[in-house]
Amino acid sequence: MTIIINSLEILDANGTSLSDSIANFKKGSQSNYQEYLIDPVKNLIKFDVPMTNEDLDQQLSEFNFKEHYMPRTVKMATLVALRATAGLTLPKNTVVIGSTLEGSSDVKGEIWNSFNNNKSKASPRSCATCTASTVCTTVSRTLGISGPSFMITQACSGFITALDLATKFLNSNTAEVVLIVAVDSTQPINGYMFRSMGVYTPTIVRPFDTNRSGMALGEGAACYVLTKEKHAQRQV
Repeated sequence: MTIIINSLEILDANGTSLSDSIANFKKGSQSNYQEYLIDPVKNLIKFDVPMTNEDLDQQLSEFNFKEHYMPRTVKMATLVALRATAGLTLPKNTVVIGSTLEGSSDVKGEIWNSFNNNKSKASPRSCATCTASTVCTTVSRTLGISGPSFMITQACSGFITALDLATKFLNSNTAEVVLIVAVDSTQPINGYMFRSMGVYTPTIVRPFDTNRSGMALGEGAACYVLTKEKHAQRQV
């Protein structure tokens, strides 16, 4: 039985939706927003982000999402999941597989700051939302589904692992629909890690150039809705 992509939504530095991301990528245009992050480490260059925090909250409000206190990573994942599943009838046992490298680094940073400053405790809300699993559980809760929901924390191979697991869920008839939600947001610690490994450019990215000096980071999120072809024809 053929497994197909029933729906797809992308949010990345090229645009605020799948359609304008593709259009901007083809034109080779600049990202919608560029944001400098304050960091004690010198020479960390700017990060490309798809939208400001204010725009992100406004887009989520259109879906009646009210948990605006959630970390940016979680909100980006939730937005693409809401867009990708709009108009679809999801079975209750729909599986959500999340993929991320760092998860909510911004919240983890707040907790570490509290710890290093010898505070008696960190914000309870920060502690409750700092884990990577907050991404998939928030997506499941927001969409009203109760199937298996878990995260894969890998770097470049994360999506391939998620796709392999999604295929197994579908081929075994354990689920009719699987969502793969991949997300990462740019935080100073990400740039610090890659710079420490000597792979982060101090200037600009020059792919395939003999004078290239390294990579740079951008942020984004994507949601794939996977199902068997017979189910997709019934739902769309």
